[in-house]
Amino acid sequence: MMDLTGCRGDVAKLAFKSATDIRYKQLVKQLKGLLVTVSVGPGEGRARAKRIRDLQIRAGEYVFEKDGEECTVAVWIPPPV
Repeated sequence: MMDLTGCRGDVAKLAFKSATDIRYKQLVKQLKGLLVTVSVGPGEGRARAKRIRDLQIRAGEYVFEKDGEECTVAVWIPPPV
């Protein structure tokens, strides 16, 4: 999948500016409908299957509240090791 978008392991290259970017369209086509397992619940002890319906161009900028403070997806998700 990374080869499909030309990222070669560099996830920063997945920061698309527009939904018209051909690499973005290819990624959507590849991921849409894919079934993924996510951990949910207290202590994330339960697994639940979810289907990818769509992708968001600026998902990292999504703001939510965590421990009473505003946070973004980009800040909350730790970088790969």
